[in-house]
Parts: sequence; C-alpha cells; structure tokens
Amino acid sequence: MPATLELLRDLGGSLRVLFVTPGDTAAELRTACEQHGWLDTDALWTHEAPLRTSARYPWLALLSAEGRVLLEGSALETLAEVRRVVEGAA
Repeated sequence: MPATLELLRDLGGSLRVLFVTPGDTAAELRTACEQHGWLDTDALWTHEAPLRTSARYPWLALLSAEGRVLLEGSALETLAEVRRVVEGAA
C-alpha cells in the first residue's frame, strides 16, 4: 500500500484509490491508518466490502474523477498495473 500511495502522490492528479480491508473493524482500520500516516493522503479507506467479497485483501480500486472504476485488484500485487493506469491518465 505505501508504494501505491507514493505512486499516486507522484503521478496522480484526478485519480483516487480506495483501499478495502474488511477483516478489520473501523477502529482497527483507523488506528492502522493513523500509525502509518495514511489519513493525510488522497486515498479512501473502508472496512466494508463494496467490491468483490471473495477478494484477497487488502483490495484496492483505482477510481477516475467521475468515480468510474479503472482498475481493481490486490493492493499487494497490482503496483505495476496501477503505475500503467496512472501514467496513462497523467
């Protein structure tokens, strides 16, 4: 996740990322985000599962400014694809 956040900060602009961690409670997610300084980013965070419920978490969705899902996948495995989408949109 830190690499994805760094990439979006460096290349982003109008793109946003939604991280999904349904194994956590809201309090656990907030604590983790506070500890890592992730609340001071443009990323969105949720412990609810708005995407695939069978997904391998943490899961992410890369959103356009209009809210259209451009990419979704494992936050731990999709950095190269996120980079491709972000660079294409920048």
